[in-house]
Amino acid sequence: PDVQCYSMLVAACAKAGRPSESVQWLAAMQERLLEPNVISYSNVVHAFARATNVDSAALWLEKAVRVLLEPDVLSYSMMVHACAQASQPGEAVAWLGRMQEGRVEPNVVSYSSAVSAYARASDLRRAEELFAEMEGRGLQPTAVSFYGILHAHARARHAAPALRWLARLRDAAL
Repeated sequence: PDVQCYSMLVAACAKAGRPSESVQWLAAMQERLLEPNVISYSNVVHAFARATNVDSAALWLEKAVRVLLEPDVLSYSMMVHACAQASQPGEAVAWLGRMQEGRVEPNVVSYSSAVSAYARASDLRRAEELFAEMEGRGLQPTAVSFYGILHAHARARHAAPALRWLARLRDAAL
């Protein structure tokens, strides 16, 4: 088996919600003197991110950087999403910053995750600021980009802002 084969095993464990096994397959790859690539590490990050184990996901992304691999937009977006799922909006935005420090441009997925994190935390001002920042970067929001803010306004019984966001969603034809 080659690196690609092992990376697929790591990915399968990630999708199955078995982060410890993903680490075991990465170790097995190294025991056979195969060098894991950025995809291998990203799959381990994904495994821990899906389990909302932000600290372990971050540790594995940092390990990838230490072995001179350059994480891609997917790797960083997984971290932003994991922070959002773990109700850590400040950390989600910090990972957006780390992306840019690593010369990786955040995409609509990474921004939408950060927006959702603040919306879930009922910090609608910050969620809306991030949404505007995303648009200012020329990123085209998706329906998911709108849902977090719309839902948070509805949950807070802010009828007028919820209706404004619904109109924006409708105007975007999503």
